[in-house]
Amino acid sequence: NARQREAARLMAEGHDANKRLDFDAARKLFNESNQVQPRPAARLSAANMALKLGDASGAIQSYLDLLREGAVPADHEMLHRKLKEATTVLANRSPDPSPDRPTSQLDRTRADRKQPDRTQADRMSLDRTPSMTAGRVYSSEL
Repeated sequence: NARQREAARLMAEGHDANKRLDFDAARKLFNESNQVQPRPAARLSAANMALKLGDASGAIQSYLDLLREGAVPADHEMLHRKLKEATTVLANRSPDPSPDRPTSQLDRTRADRKQPDRTQADRMSLDRTPSMTAGRVYSSEL
């Protein structure tokens, strides 16, 4: 079937974009694949890309929708794990992140790659919110 082949092609391109760290393109390709041939796997992949892009709320909504719609039992464990991950990201996000402050695990990973000379203590200070620092100001917060 031509629709199945097109959906599979779009999924493969989406996975390639994800490997290149082009999460926006990957999300669009997964959504296109789902439009061509609706499949929970395409929606799950698109939700994962939303989470990687920092849209934890959107990812949570997608994961919950998939669970409510009765995703295949094999996907339930993964959906619950990703839902927990997205909820943790959302809960740990500061209400007003500064532009240079990582807001997700992916951002922290990218920040670590860009600045490999940082010490573990410096990286940990990036995760601190003002309430956690008890009035101390770290150089990364200036």
